[in-house]
Amino acid sequence: GPDVDGTTTFFTPYQISVTEESASGCNSVTPDTHDIDVHDKPSITPPGTLTICNGTAPNENIVMSVPGSTFTWEVLSIQSSLSGVNQGDIGNGDITHVLTNNSNTDGTVLYRITAFGPDVDLVTPGIQSCQGQVTQTLTVKVEPTPQADVTNNALRICNGSAPDISVVSPTVPTV
Repeated sequence: GPDVDGTTTFFTPYQISVTEESASGCNSVTPDTHDIDVHDKPSITPPGTLTICNGTAPNENIVMSVPGSTFTWEVLSIQSSLSGVNQGDIGNGDITHVLTNNSNTDGTVLYRITAFGPDVDLVTPGIQSCQGQVTQTLTVKVEPTPQADVTNNALRICNGSAPDISVVSPTVPTV
């Protein structure tokens, strides 16, 4: 039969027949039939770690398995000196806050992503959304703005000689 464990593409229609039986074994003459649609629970495909530049939003590219699904997110932890986000922040849909790295090393934000299927109750919208089977985590790595101090140690060199230039960067290995 159809797969109803969350791996089909949207929903599968079923018809359920119910036949009543008494304690002595007598069955009803006509079974009651009911139509039911079994909707998939969406799954999420975020990249394991997303690397972004300082001063940008994650643009997370989260892919939902069921068309029309949405997701919520929550900030679980922040490492390094990042601004634009706080631990415990929550939201729906795209993660649009701009993350600023105020240090010379990579910073990370760990998000919990939970999927919700499309609204399946046409009579009372919003109350029977199928929640995803598993929540996923998304790690966003925010690189610092590259910095480099370049020093020309030999202002004059002869033709065929190698220049004497030194590069120092607090953001290595970014530079």
